[in-house]
Amino acid sequence: MSAAKELPKVMSKTVEEIEQIISIINSLALSDEIKNFIIGCINLAVWLPRAIAEHKIAVSNLKRLVFGQGAREHQRSKKKRNKSTGKPRPSSSDSPDDAASNDGTLDEKSSRGHGRNSHNVYPGDIEKTIRIDKLSPGQVCPLSCGGRLYSIDPGILVNIKGQNIARVEKYWLEKLRCALCGSIFTANIPPNASKEKYHPTFKAMLALQKYFMGMPFNRQAYFQSLLGFPLPSSTQWKLIEELANCALPIFKYLEQCAANGRLIHNDDTVLRIVDLICHNRQNPDKKRTGMFTTGILSHFEDQKIALFYNSQRHSGENM
Repeated sequence: MSAAKELPKVMSKTVEEIEQIISIINSLALSDEIKNFIIGCINLAVWLPRAIAEHKIAVSNLKRLVFGQGAREHQRSKKKRNKSTGKPRPSSSDSPDDAASNDGTLDEKSSRGHGRNSHNVYPGDIEKTIRIDKLSPGQVCPLSCGGRLYSIDPGILVNIKGQNIARVEKYWLEKLRCALCGSIFTANIPPNASKEKYHPTFKAMLALQKYFMGMPFNRQAYFQSLLGFPLPSSTQWKLIEELANCALPIFKYLEQCAANGRLIHNDDTVLRIVDLICHNRQNPDKKRTGMFTTGILSHFEDQKIALFYNSQRHSGENM
């Protein structure tokens, strides 16, 4: 029977007996290399069962320690290290297995079934790397087991914090005045700072809150006052009016594209416009007093364009 098929015989030795055996080996007329090899094998045979019993080493780590790291596992850990260090991913000339791991399919498969969103679903997140104090790869294990530390996949902690729709940034611009001529010199405004008080991104957020989320101006003003951020309804109207002037050319272009659509749907609904109501009351002899919201949906190429019109014109006139 070959040596590979024979099961090793388990022998139980006390600490004193092991120390006596090591002292006998040291007293033999052997080279230092052979002595160190034999003593190392004895220490490994003593340490390994105790480490597994006390859960100091996992079976997967033991497999990696004995047989080394597999090729696929090496590529996976290499990809994650490149992601954490900001290095570019491997090129398209890699193997199909590597390409599958690079596009994130392995991570998606491993995250299925737990009913929660993965950390990859947050594109605008702020990532921070937390290092272990006083420990680094290559150092001796602090538990005095004799092993050395190496890097593995980091743990992920996701914190989702609430915030206002606006982030206020203040820039204190230094000013200097000449004591003789009285000239004033002011620091330059940073490139990422806007000269206007309200940034265009904030105006876009207000428009989404109003016309996509359906948040009235007065309710938005009251909600922002609860957060300590004054935002009167009149200010909101002024900011969205400025945004509308910028978006008007886009609306005109969408009208042109919708008019050339291959299929168009249109319908009306009742609308109340305060200005038209006042105008109708001041002109009681006016024959036409209706107010409508016309919705038009056009199929243009592979896109759908939705347009809305609020006025006294009905759907046929808007078409």
